[in-house]
Order: sequence, then C-alpha cells, then structure tokens
Amino acid sequence: FENGWDQYRKRAGIGTYTLAAMIAITPRVGALSMLAIRGPSPEAEDAYVHSLNHSVTLLRRLLQQLDAVAATLPNRDLDTGYKVVPGSYPLTDQTYAQLLARITRDPAGVVPAGLERDVLAYYADPTAPISTRKHAKEWERVQRELVVLKKMATRAEPV
Repeated sequence: FENGWDQYRKRAGIGTYTLAAMIAITPRVGALSMLAIRGPSPEAEDAYVHSLNHSVTLLRRLLQQLDAVAATLPNRDLDTGYKVVPGSYPLTDQTYAQLLARITRDPAGVVPAGLERDVLAYYADPTAPISTRKHAKEWERVQRELVVLKKMATRAEPV
C-alpha cells in the first residue's frame, strides 16, 4: 500500500465470480484436490512484499546507472541506424513533433536539460527539410511549442 500498488487493483468481473463458484462447488478428489485454495502464510506474504520492494529498489538503482551510460550514446535513428538529421526520415520528424507536444503539455513542468538541448538542436536549422513543415497547422503548433520549451525550467539530471 505504501508503494502505490493499490492503483493496479481492479474489480472482479462476472467471469471471475463464475469461475470462483465453479471452484467452490467442485469436489476435492483426485486431481481436483489442487482446487483446495489456501492463501499464503503471513511469513510468505511478508517475504513476497520484501522481495518486491527489493526488486523495485534494485531496478531504480540500475536505471540510474543506465542514465550515466545513456549520456554517452550517440543520437541514432533506431529504425535506420543512421545519425539523426532533421528531414532525413519522416518518422523521425513526426516523433520529434510528438515528443515536443508531450514535453510542453505542462508548461510549468521541468525538463531534463539534455532533452531540451536535443529537441532545440533538432529544430535549430531553419532550412532543414523537416516533413512537418508540409502541414502548416502542425508546423505552427511546433513553433509555438518550441517557444514554450525555451521558457520551461530545466534540471541537470533525469529522475
């Protein structure tokens, strides 16, 4: 509960209740004796929660290490493997436009400095043949979002 796992709980549907009723009325003989459901012991439940919390802590630590490694990776288009160049691949242009829209959705938010630097560098060349320019409304939206991005606060380290 303290770690926010409650958000993943869902209400049971009619299929769940039907299956539970079938299990409840089935006789526990032979191979069906496995249907005698018993919950975990308190010790097993505590061990599970401890294991889950340990896994989350370890994953956070590994992701922080990955951040350090990711800072040294070159910016490559994962579809083609080539260096990211504005206008060289329409899907990259669309992805940058969508990323910019997501980043600027909350103008009061804080953006990692590296991400801001990368997006601004992508749109820095006014003569680049970016496919988004072919759609006037979309290009206007990108230009407005770039202004918002420049005004947003940045942070040095990604969280």
